[in-house]
Amino acid sequence: MPAGRERCFACGRRVRDRGYGRERKSANPLVFIVAGAVVLVSVVTLFILRPKQSAAEAEQKQQAELTRVQDSVRRANVATRTGTRRSGEVERLNKDIEKTAFRFEQVREQVVGAKPTPEQEKLIAQINAGLLRMRMQVAAVELADEVRRKALADSVREGARTVRSFISDLTRAPKNR
Repeated sequence: MPAGRERCFACGRRVRDRGYGRERKSANPLVFIVAGAVVLVSVVTLFILRPKQSAAEAEQKQQAELTRVQDSVRRANVATRTGTRRSGEVERLNKDIEKTAFRFEQVREQVVGAKPTPEQEKLIAQINAGLLRMRMQVAAVELADEVRRKALADSVREGARTVRSFISDLTRAPKNR
């Protein structure tokens, strides 16, 4: 406030400065020093404690991974023991399918020429569908229980007989050369 205006012109009261009522003082530097020290101590503490906490978490993760691997190995061993009984039957069925597919390819090379007749095309489509169906049933045999497995194996054998009869029909079909 400029000098000479300490009193109000209207009422004559003493006029004060707005805001603080007195002149401003600068802040105490000790407050800033203490606040900075507190922040510094807390940051250093976080950096010191954080690696210890991370090491503990890493140990827990490693232990969980080890347990998971042991469980999967245990399950695989059980599956292998039960799977060996099934695999013999599955191998026989796969071998039968492969023999039938090989015979089909031989007959196809011998009988079917560059352009098959409509009758040959129909037989070839039926043979391919039968082979595909048999392969899908063999895959289901591996996962099925005992009763269902026997029914699927019988179905695969019946499908093999049907496919072989289609192959015989293909050999008797008129040759296209």
